[in-house]
Amino acid sequence: MTTGVLIGVFLLGYLIRRGLEFFREPTVFKRIISGPIQGGNLDGQDKEIQKVILKDYAELTVANAAAGTTETLDIEAGNVFHMTLDENITFTFSNPIASDDMTSFTLILTQDGSGTNVVTWPASVDWAGGSAPTLITTAGTVSILVFFTIDGGTIWHGMLGSSDSS
Repeated sequence: MTTGVLIGVFLLGYLIRRGLEFFREPTVFKRIISGPIQGGNLDGQDKEIQKVILKDYAELTVANAAAGTTETLDIEAGNVFHMTLDENITFTFSNPIASDDMTSFTLILTQDGSGTNVVTWPASVDWAGGSAPTLITTAGTVSILVFFTIDGGTIWHGMLGSSDSS
């Protein structure tokens, strides 16, 4: 499978498992959604909705201008994280769905003007081949990674989508 297909599969899984978990009980759905939703937020309270067709959607991006030496990626804040690395950094992942449902996120890392910044991943990340990929650390280089868990964050499966974008 290509990286784009893998990212698409994980995005679809995320939408089905997390993004669309609105209401398990149709009566609750009818009571709360009595007409078209226009310009507001819909809090699905981790419930399920079925047979949905999505068009023109987006994932919330959490942007950090510059990362520090430690950074916690809080999945409740968003599912796409974009940050500029200005020094070596250690990541922690927090607040996945605490069940057998899939939680996923995308991480976009940009090396600052001097580059050479190294990333340390949580021990809970399982990489293909058993070791973390080597990210290109040239100044201005962009690395795109995708992570998902199906066990509430005990194991995060990590994949490198691109390590030499700019």
